[in-house]
Amino acid sequence: MPRTKSEEARTKMIKAALELSMELGVDKVTVASIVERSGVAKTTFYRHFDSVSELVICSIEAHREPEHIPDNGALRLDLLELAEMLLPRFSNGESRQMITSLLHASAMDEELCELHNRIEANQTQPVEVILANAVARGELPTIENFELAAEFVEGSFIKRILIKQQEMRHEEVVQLIEWICKGLGAKG
Repeated sequence: MPRTKSEEARTKMIKAALELSMELGVDKVTVASIVERSGVAKTTFYRHFDSVSELVICSIEAHREPEHIPDNGALRLDLLELAEMLLPRFSNGESRQMITSLLHASAMDEELCELHNRIEANQTQPVEVILANAVARGELPTIENFELAAEFVEGSFIKRILIKQQEMRHEEVVQLIEWICKGLGAKG
């Protein structure tokens, strides 16, 4: 008689996959490392998941928090609140490791590529909403392509945090948001 799936074992594997993804990078997680870290048998792994990619996707999606979208009535305040909320998440070495390794692994794994695209869409959505609210309030001129405008907003932060791997002081965040607002044609 086949054994039933254990929710406890599944939870242990999800936790192990997330820890390993952050420590080693998504592309370095293996069945052996998950089995060792979680303490479950290899057969248990395959009873729950078809591949390491499936488990990594499950672990990352289980860990993601829904994004709060600031709406303070002013573009600069909304962007500042969003930056202050998100920057700590991406500033620690383990998060950077996971993000950059996911980007690398997604180029070679279709499942991980789909996950990367979902994460990217979810990360960009709050910026797009903030920009749309600013247009509706008359703070910004009409924006033809909100996705492209959101990428403009995010680009400097990504360069500093993920590529240069440098922290940002509050004053730098404020200055960058001021330049972004000017670049977008914000009034005031």
